[in-house]
Amino acid sequence: MDTGEVIRYLSRFGSERVSRAALIGVVPPYLLKTDLPAIDVPTVVIHGDADRILPIDPTARRLPALTADCEPVEIAGAPHGLLWTHGAEVNAALLAFVGSPWRPS
Repeated sequence: MDTGEVIRYLSRFGSERVSRAALIGVVPPYLLKTDLPAIDVPTVVIHGDADRILPIDPTARRLPALTADCEPVEIAGAPHGLLWTHGAEVNAALLAFVGSPWRPS
């Protein structure tokens, strides 16, 4: 699922079967402004600070203010295709997030 689909899923179907969410290379929050407040699970936002397709300032850096339990992770020098160019850093961020203690909302 892409980030928009994850956000819309949580907004429409709730988090009964979801304990955490990971958003990588996020879409602009204004596209999902009515869905974002519904996210009620711990969420990690992983984004590259060199993304020229979806620049970090109007996308990932805005999400913590719009989502309750949001942990931003910025990967230095990572472009839009950060899964391919910075896979080790993305994996490390995901493992740290998944391995952290569960915080019920």
